[in-house]
Amino acid sequence: MALFEKCGYKVKRAIQRIEARQATRELAHLMDIKEGAPILFKERTVYAEDGTPVEFTYCYNRGDLYSLTVALER
Repeated sequence: MALFEKCGYKVKRAIQRIEARQATRELAHLMDIKEGAPILFKERTVYAEDGTPVEFTYCYNRGDLYSLTVALER
């Protein structure tokens, strides 16, 4: 986030979607797993205070090496 602030953007929010998928041949090769193995696909957009999108990311993670922790408060 410091990089965005150096560029004059104060990050306000992000939207991230996580989806279970099967590894394609190319992804399996890159991840050193079997084709069809479970992977997690993430798509994220980060927005500055004024609504400007400052980051858009596609990310693929091996299903056997991924952990997610979420803190929920009310």
